[in-house]
Amino acid sequence: MMIKADILGIILVAFSLFSCASEQDQLFRLIESNDSGIDFNNKIIENDSVHYFNFPYIYTGGGVAIIDVNNDGLQDLFFSGNMVSCKLYLNRGKLHFEDISEQASITTSVWAMGVSIADVNQDGWQDIYVSVGGFGAAEERKNLLYINQGDLSFQESAEAYGIADDGHSTQAGFFDYDRDGDLDLYLMRHANESYAAISKLNTIIDGSGPSTDRLYQNIGNTVNGHPYFEDVSTDANILIEGYGLGLAFADLNEDGWPDIYIANDFIANDLLYINNQDGTFSNQLTDLVTHTSQNGMGNSIADINNDALPDILVMDMLPPTNARQKTMTSSMNYQYFRRTLASGFSPQFIRNTLQLNQGVSPQGKPVFSEVGRFTGLHETDWSWSPLIADFDNDGFCDIHITNGFRRDVTDHDFQEYSAQVNAFEQGSGKLSIPNVVQRLFELDSVYLPNYIFKNNGDLTFDNRTEEWGMNQPSMSNGSAYADLDNDGDLDFVVNNINAPAFLYENKSSIQNGNHFVRFKFKGPPQNQDGLGTVVRVNQINGTVRRFENFPVRGYLSNSESGIHIGLGKDLLIDTLEVRWPDGNKNLYFELQADTTYEMNYRLTGQVNDIISPEERIFKDVIKELGIEHRHLENDHSDFTLEPLLMQLYDYKGPGIAVGDINSDGLIDFYIGGARFQTGTFFTQEDEGTFTGRSLTDSDMFEDMGALFFDADDDGDLDLYVVSGGSSVKFFDKGHYQDRLYLNDGSGIFTWSKTALPDIQSSGSCVVAADFDGDRDLDLFVGGRILPGRFPETPRSYLLENRRGIFVDVTTDKAPELARAGMVCSALWSDFDQDHDLDLFLAGEWMPISIFENTRGEFKDVTSESGLSSYAGSWNSIIGADMDHDGDIDYIAGNLGENTAFKTSASEPLRVYWGDFDNNSYGDAIHTRFINGREYPIAPRGVLIDQLELVKRAFPQYSQFASADISQILTSFDTSGMRVLEMNYLQSSYIENMGDGSFTLHPLPKEAQLAPLFGVEIGDHNADGNLDLLGVGNFSATEVISGGYDA
Repeated sequence: MMIKADILGIILVAFSLFSCASEQDQLFRLIESNDSGIDFNNKIIENDSVHYFNFPYIYTGGGVAIIDVNNDGLQDLFFSGNMVSCKLYLNRGKLHFEDISEQASITTSVWAMGVSIADVNQDGWQDIYVSVGGFGAAEERKNLLYINQGDLSFQESAEAYGIADDGHSTQAGFFDYDRDGDLDLYLMRHANESYAAISKLNTIIDGSGPSTDRLYQNIGNTVNGHPYFEDVSTDANILIEGYGLGLAFADLNEDGWPDIYIANDFIANDLLYINNQDGTFSNQLTDLVTHTSQNGMGNSIADINNDALPDILVMDMLPPTNARQKTMTSSMNYQYFRRTLASGFSPQFIRNTLQLNQGVSPQGKPVFSEVGRFTGLHETDWSWSPLIADFDNDGFCDIHITNGFRRDVTDHDFQEYSAQVNAFEQGSGKLSIPNVVQRLFELDSVYLPNYIFKNNGDLTFDNRTEEWGMNQPSMSNGSAYADLDNDGDLDFVVNNINAPAFLYENKSSIQNGNHFVRFKFKGPPQNQDGLGTVVRVNQINGTVRRFENFPVRGYLSNSESGIHIGLGKDLLIDTLEVRWPDGNKNLYFELQADTTYEMNYRLTGQVNDIISPEERIFKDVIKELGIEHRHLENDHSDFTLEPLLMQLYDYKGPGIAVGDINSDGLIDFYIGGARFQTGTFFTQEDEGTFTGRSLTDSDMFEDMGALFFDADDDGDLDLYVVSGGSSVKFFDKGHYQDRLYLNDGSGIFTWSKTALPDIQSSGSCVVAADFDGDRDLDLFVGGRILPGRFPETPRSYLLENRRGIFVDVTTDKAPELARAGMVCSALWSDFDQDHDLDLFLAGEWMPISIFENTRGEFKDVTSESGLSSYAGSWNSIIGADMDHDGDIDYIAGNLGENTAFKTSASEPLRVYWGDFDNNSYGDAIHTRFINGREYPIAPRGVLIDQLELVKRAFPQYSQFASADISQILTSFDTSGMRVLEMNYLQSSYIENMGDGSFTLHPLPKEAQLAPLFGVEIGDHNADGNLDLLGVGNFSATEVISGGYDA
């Protein structure tokens, strides 16, 4: 059965007729094939013998490369074809190209994928290396090396150079990994294996896996006068198999040696190979990043935020629309996720990830924070090639992303149908699947516009796809950028499936008046293009930026060799440092804008760096002080009983308390333990080291808040420990009883079991103050949750100290406190300066709440304070006079903005709570807004786990995907339903206005990248201003959106 229908042309014509954007105002112009001369079409033809089920990589597409074939200064184009021949187009000027494929002798009949460009034999002419995959025999999979003859022709010579690898290659890149002056080759491979094979929970790490990459070392010229490459993968420690789709090079740890990042598809971990400087590499992925994309596709490394550090962007396939999210996602199996971690896989989530480089640690390791959701880059559908470059020349790197797929094979209605047919046919002994193949051919294609994002300069990006003229639907794969018309801005080309390639002219040079500077490199004799050269630019405004000449980037593609830098309105560069691959440097001053410079290796010398290492304020002294402690969380999942939860409530500890417990004048501390782990006292010795000692009789509890205070007025510090978590059913109340340990004066503690009332909540925090003015310390204890009954409000407690016995006086003195909310943190503070201590509460699904103290009784004044409109996931609160005006201001830690969930007063997060199926158990459905409509966050499969009637109401995924929350609720009994809202997620500075009201100010973006669970305030740099030291991160979440651990 041959599939011939192709509707993309119709879609494109219709789109061009009805597009309302003015072409004159658009930054890019799509040049039609008739005008450009580029008629390449990566046509994929499916039939009964070749389709997704027997060749899963049939739709992964081809690449594109930029090459100056004839050294005329005009960049030419090479396209790789899968079922069609590769093609080479000569740039004739003015964005017109001529097909010289046959003349150049590069026509192919192989499944060509990636393409990389380098002057392999260092004769002054750029050559072409083609990675070959496909489903054919090994002889049909040999990679190709086309050596440029200097006369518009090429000679295929891969065998002669030792790099005719036949192992299902996807992409390769040339780089000088051993800094011996010549170019070596890294080859990324992805074998044609079954889905069962690529989903296995084990990884081959001895180099024998069919999808293990290869490293070829250039061992120098042969008797024939050209280089020869030798496979040194085993010696270099390139041994771990993966399913590589993205390849990028950069000096990630600033040691002068090139490192490698490989984005792997499916469950295989990405690989982050750090160069050991001795010919070997070490995979340090799990040491350097907290999580990755699950289906790693293309990737790029570049300085995103102008801090002179290389950041890593990896593509995945999360759609931005509810309909596509809900049809591609079935469930979130937390137990399977835990099994993958136990099997050695890193945490992986289906979304694009951006690893923001935070600098190099004192141990020489780069530190990364994953901020894709903060930037808004995390959901761009079935994405392939990310290109990071300054397309509008404003001084900040923008991002272009290709996407699309020939068949929507992730559609779960189709997947369920396929599974049913397979089960039926296997049960009958018939293994043919013509019905499923026919259904496959009927699947829609994922025709989507590619994305382009403008960098706002503040770690956020605006989607400019339509405004910049890039909203043509397509199935796009490889892409590359270059200044094809030499006008000072970057044009780019895209390789499409079943449609002509895209050529976009960039009109920035005539539209916005921004300036640029470009650098070409005349490198050392065996690396004439200077691949691997690093450029640092010090602009006149003090900004230092970093660029690397590694043109292999994106997906299967090779952009223009050299470096292009947008300067905005600057007319010159203050200082430029060029660091060549062997460590030699050039230093230049006051380079003029709107100029292309050739940097010559012969002018190198040893110079000082143009930026100095930043002085560190803090130093890690854990080992020096003998504080060897690791929290061991008990293995429990709240999702088993409550599958609709967004996070695990058994992972919120431990608490810590600080004080001098043995009256020796030295500060000691206590760290709580999880259930089955005792808490630990750390007592400071005279020399400053610490000795650890367990707290007996505490391992049946989950320690949360901890507080040293003098409970019995005997002059020493006693210890209060809040019991929390969720691992024990709520009716077993003894496991949630808080504990008071009395100190004998020497640091020996005894549990006083009669000092506290019966506690009936899983708690969070405890704070002490003399709220009633009787000169002893009373307590507030925050209730966090009722285990198994989210989001039912737990009980909080106001405990009055009566000669060392604590009495619950909440009902009498603070009735509104009893069910104040799901409290996370509390603070006693005299906000109104009336000489008594008021109470501030921070909690989940609630605003920062204020209870005013009037003669020992408390009233909720949150509404009067102006804070009631800011319901968030508030984790912490602390006070200080931040603005030096004489009253106390506050810093409150919230969830932060590095999340998929964006909120506002009109479009909050919500949780709908009730017994929807009348089974005497509460159900809690979380919702979010997407494009103005409110949808459940949970996928259909998870909602069915909680509410079986969803399956009857919405028998197909497509039906569920189109239903908003109001339509879904019509299937339930909503009598007695409650609704909670969360509309504000930013950690904030809460300014005290001095009249009982407050104004919220979001903290800087650095404080929004992860939840803030604790903040300390102090003048850490001795400049007279109060600084903030925050701690946070939380990874025990549902496993679709993933954790908050930047």
